[in-house]
Amino acid sequence: MIRSAKGGEKEVILQQARALKAEGADVHVLTNFYDPKPAKEFEEFKVISLGLRPDMFLGFRDTITLLKYWTMKLKTYDLLIAHDFPASILARRIQPAIYYSHVPNRTLYSERWVYIRKLPFLLRPIAWAYTSVLRAIDQSTMKKVGLMLANSEDAQEKIKASYGRKAVVIPPGVTVDDDVLSQVRFKKYILTASRLNKEKQVDLVIKAMKHLPDYELIVAGDGECKEEFERLAKTIGKNITFLGRVSHDELKKLYRECFCVINVSKQEALGMVALEAQANGKMMIGAYGTGMLDYAKDSRTVILLEDNSPENVAKAIRGLEKVDLKARAKLCIANAKKFDWMIFRRRFMEEVVPYLQKTGRVRRER
Repeated sequence: MIRSAKGGEKEVILQQARALKAEGADVHVLTNFYDPKPAKEFEEFKVISLGLRPDMFLGFRDTITLLKYWTMKLKTYDLLIAHDFPASILARRIQPAIYYSHVPNRTLYSERWVYIRKLPFLLRPIAWAYTSVLRAIDQSTMKKVGLMLANSEDAQEKIKASYGRKAVVIPPGVTVDDDVLSQVRFKKYILTASRLNKEKQVDLVIKAMKHLPDYELIVAGDGECKEEFERLAKTIGKNITFLGRVSHDELKKLYRECFCVINVSKQEALGMVALEAQANGKMMIGAYGTGMLDYAKDSRTVILLEDNSPENVAKAIRGLEKVDLKARAKLCIANAKKFDWMIFRRRFMEEVVPYLQKTGRVRRER
């Protein structure tokens, strides 16, 4: 049983589900959010929805989610794979349990005070008490989890800091097309593919375009801050285009024809954009200290900024003008191939099977 998520996490869950199915498992995917028609790629699995709305107020949503997970009727499952809190509460009801972390719940740990400070002053003590209760539940629940997995070294460090537990790092993967190099172009536009919210810092990239009037910025994605970012873009110039959500094939084409890809969010838990950019032959400019680190061992494929100011973003892009990008495209593709999804699935099962053998759910081969 796997609890589903969104964005890059969805692809991770799909690959985990397929890896388990290949071993003969009957996999059910549980999602918080209501979707009357499951995504096409999940049609091979039974999808169970809690029926929550994605735009529900965060604190209220977590409370409702906890209650639903605790009271919902469950069949007998042989394994739980949870991807976050509150889904991990199911470890109290389903054993054995595995936790694959993209990042420990920021509201309860690394960004706790950041979220609370956004509230009116009189509500802050209530929010602190509320998150303290949720944190205590989370800490207690994690004692029921037998195997901890992390999507990056950054997540591994956060798991250690949050739970005092060691996690095995299994970075997500990507599919590299055989003919990708022949389709790589370097047109005069910069691409950012992201949800449009404050945490993704797309506004910072927009401001950087003030220093890059000879480039176009194409923004692929949607979110609650779209209108705000569009207003900001109008104050910068006419070289910024918002496409909204695009299809998988459209995004591939955008990747392959852009000058470079940029995502300077400090909240990038997976760093999937960096990997997808490299799989399509493009260098990536990102923020240091995120999940992108696992894909950025070679500075010739990914540039990470410690100070991601608009000026530094523009400076990094200008620096790429002096680089042989065609040669770098080959390096990017070669690096992406090291993270093929089949490698991810193999490494995932190499951790899961011994754990299940240890719990007695899978017999050891003699």
